[in-house]
Amino acid sequence: AMFKVGVIMQDKGDTAKAKAVYQQVISKYPGTDGAKQAQKRLNAM
Repeated sequence: AMFKVGVIMQDKGDTAKAKAVYQQVISKYPGTDGAKQAQKRLNAM
């Protein structure tokens, strides 16, 4: 669910908030699919 918040922020053009959310997902849920997707989105920014 937290990852989806990041996607919504990114879609709205709020990249700063999206990055913060993605980083939280990666740190709180390492190794999960959500963390992997968040890392991919961060790398693409």
